[in-house]
Amino acid sequence: MFPFRVPLLCLYLFVSTGSVAQVDSSKKLPAIIITATKTKSSITKTPFSVSVLDSSKLKQSLLRTVPESLIGLSCVFVQKTNHGGGSPIVRGLTGNQNLLLIDGFRLNNAIFRYGPNQYLTLVDPFLVERIEVVKGTGSVQFGSDAMGGVINVITRQPRLSVKPVFSSTLLLRGTSQGMERTLRPEIQFSNKKIATLVSGVFSDFGDLKGGDTSGFQRPSGYRQQSLDVRTTIGPGKNWRVQMGMSIVNQNDVPLYHKYQLEKVALSKSELLQRKMVFLKTQKSYANGVIRSITLDISQQQLIDHRLSKSLSSSPLVKEFDTVNSSSITTDIATVFTTFWSANTGVELNLDYVKSTRFQYNTPIDIVSRRGLYPNGARYHSFAAYNLHHFTLKQLQIETGVRFHKNKITIQDASIGAILIKPSAWVYMLGTSYAISEQLTLFGNINSAFRAPNIDDMGTLGIIDFRYEQPAYDLKPERSINKEMGVRWKQRNFQVSVAAFHVTLKDLIGRIKTSAIINNYPVYIKKNIEEAFIRGAEFEITSSPFPFLLVQANLSYLFGHNLTRNEPLRRIPPINGQLSITYSRRKWQAGIINDYATSQQRLAQGDKDDNRIPFGGTPGYTIYHLFVAKEIGKLQYRFRLNNLINTDYRTHGSGINSMGRSLSISLFYTLKN
Repeated sequence: MFPFRVPLLCLYLFVSTGSVAQVDSSKKLPAIIITATKTKSSITKTPFSVSVLDSSKLKQSLLRTVPESLIGLSCVFVQKTNHGGGSPIVRGLTGNQNLLLIDGFRLNNAIFRYGPNQYLTLVDPFLVERIEVVKGTGSVQFGSDAMGGVINVITRQPRLSVKPVFSSTLLLRGTSQGMERTLRPEIQFSNKKIATLVSGVFSDFGDLKGGDTSGFQRPSGYRQQSLDVRTTIGPGKNWRVQMGMSIVNQNDVPLYHKYQLEKVALSKSELLQRKMVFLKTQKSYANGVIRSITLDISQQQLIDHRLSKSLSSSPLVKEFDTVNSSSITTDIATVFTTFWSANTGVELNLDYVKSTRFQYNTPIDIVSRRGLYPNGARYHSFAAYNLHHFTLKQLQIETGVRFHKNKITIQDASIGAILIKPSAWVYMLGTSYAISEQLTLFGNINSAFRAPNIDDMGTLGIIDFRYEQPAYDLKPERSINKEMGVRWKQRNFQVSVAAFHVTLKDLIGRIKTSAIINNYPVYIKKNIEEAFIRGAEFEITSSPFPFLLVQANLSYLFGHNLTRNEPLRRIPPINGQLSITYSRRKWQAGIINDYATSQQRLAQGDKDDNRIPFGGTPGYTIYHLFVAKEIGKLQYRFRLNNLINTDYRTHGSGINSMGRSLSISLFYTLKN
């Protein structure tokens, strides 16, 4: 329990200080506005647990990717299969059981797999303005997959200006021992009618060096590039039009644990690419029942090219997966009275999957095989929702329903065409009550679902440590989340505590068979499992002096698989973060402490996972230091990672985290 004692002691000391000193301070902590309920509201009135990372916190963290930026949020735990990955675990659920959004558009698609994945790394972290994590709710507001919660990554959009403004920014960032070299130019132009932002990122991530024992973990390095264009147009009064385009590439990303544990000759993602174009339009009305009409359209493409070779004498296998996703959403915001408003909308999503595999016995002897997914599979969904928002003096009520229907078409070579049409109704009810200006109680009950996707039903091949076969008779997974909490806010001190219980039904389980293919055990999937997760989270923020900010959180989870009578897979240990930031004029400095206890409650699937050490994952206590200063047009930031060079990995990861190292970033801004 040593990793846990130091943070608790620090937490006790600063809580004691903060609760006394706050009376004499006139500085108020900011009220954070969120959009998780599809309408803006104060976080103190929201009847759900929400964590927010704003731009200042993101810059302070100086981390490489969007998933790594989430490290330290309450009830959010980040697993990394490889250095190029990063999968958030929200309240014990990960992969396709959480919904990822980019500016409100679904990142989840038809081949989002169960368990950890790397897709959230395909976002430029320097373009992110804020990240909102809504826990325990989201299916009614945003649709399928939001069983653990919703992570909405909100990027910067250019803003119109009264006078013409041109600005440019150059970012240089690096990490010692060759672990990172990044260059990012950005230009912006704006006037009364149009504003445009163009940025590019070129990163070379070297092999990751762990702590005092593991050293360099080779091969783990890779390259990443991105290009983003954002445009805002002011076509007329009460109109808002935004459009954008993104391309993100990851090249030659190795699966380090395959080399280390399975001694393969080759295992890497040759190309992982995300493309996106979008259009967001909104017409607002000052009077009347209808206050705004929003139309959002997007087209996305995800490409994954993989290379594998088990032994030097084995044939080379090349796999090519592509999913094209189109979406259209319309939302009508209405106001009926001073205390009653609503959002009503419909959504349409269309996914088309291409998947092929080639086995190179010799350079001229090439055999075409079935891909990881059924080639030509189609995954369509339609949904309609209705949300209502009530504000009755101290009482805030959020309620709503959603109907969701899928049409899944798969062509299987052995049994022909398969047509599946799963559907689901979900509901939510959340209330918060302000007992006083400082004290607010909140509670909610939410049903959620996850429609089976192409990855669930059609996978054929090696996934992690197993070989999976198709399953075409799957039903939606379902959950019910119940939560109660309390928030206290007084000037420069605020605290939030929440407890929750999640019931999980019709979970898609993997059943191990007696068959062996390519030295991997064969698994099939069925809706056979029921489980529950209960837990609690604690967050506290204190600013005892105008120049000092202290933040801490603590998360506890207990998951149990009722069907197998064993722990639920991938449940994180007790974990949290403590940070202390000292700010003076144009510079700041601080310390960050990440900590976790050991996780020894393992499911059989955890024990079979070669990424998890025998007996469980050890705990850790990690310290990071940072300094930032602004000198004219130049900003520089230093971060000393893993101060005591601890060798550790987060539970379920396939690679150890970064050892002691120095990260430096330089920002140079030029304006007319």
